[in-house]
Amino acid sequence: MNNSTETELRDSYSYYNRGLMKYGRGDFLGSIADNIKAIELDPMARNAYYANGYCRHYKTLDYEGAISDYSYAIELAHTDTDVQSEAEAYYERGNVKYILEDFIGAIFDYTKVIELAPYDSNLYLSRAYAKKNILDYQGAIADFTKVTELYPRDEEAYNNIGLIKLELNDYLGAIIDFTRIIEIDSTNGRAYYYRGICKMELIQNVSACLDFTKAKEFGYEPDEEAKKCKQ
Repeated sequence: MNNSTETELRDSYSYYNRGLMKYGRGDFLGSIADNIKAIELDPMARNAYYANGYCRHYKTLDYEGAISDYSYAIELAHTDTDVQSEAEAYYERGNVKYILEDFIGAIFDYTKVIELAPYDSNLYLSRAYAKKNILDYQGAIADFTKVTELYPRDEEAYNNIGLIKLELNDYLGAIIDFTRIIEIDSTNGRAYYYRGICKMELIQNVSACLDFTKAKEFGYEPDEEAKKCKQ
């Protein structure tokens, strides 16, 4: 539908609702236009700011615009003491910053969310990846470890801890983490492979070969370096 022929609505909430319907139909630019109108009629319409941020973030890929909208949503949610809405806006703004490789900014936003909602393992996981990208390995390990405390069967977190320890030459520590993955899922070929790599570094070649055999059995092919292992 051409916006110029649409019915003029009377209030902000009506524009916001129509924007949601347009979003559902895939008319993302129309949705943004209605939310802008909602904000013009009510500058405190934080739901319209959030909806626009979300649409720009995930659909039109206007990341700078999304950050601006999320920032307004954060400010208004804080004023209204709406903790859940504030946390959601911080989280999504952090995700946009991560996409833009503003990892310091993403860490700031994820930290704000954690302060508001400290028991969601996904928040620590997101912050851990951001820290890993700026080579804050100890900070990343701390966050990945928090994920395992909240969700003890999170193989992804254990894998990342193990890979960081491998990078830091903490082979014994990495073996513990890869072993934990195998305890959770005895068919995880990747965990056998990296545990084998650590054992090779510790000159535990026989045990390493057993792990490489297991890795291959479960579909994870050793690289040329691993194939040098001799029993």
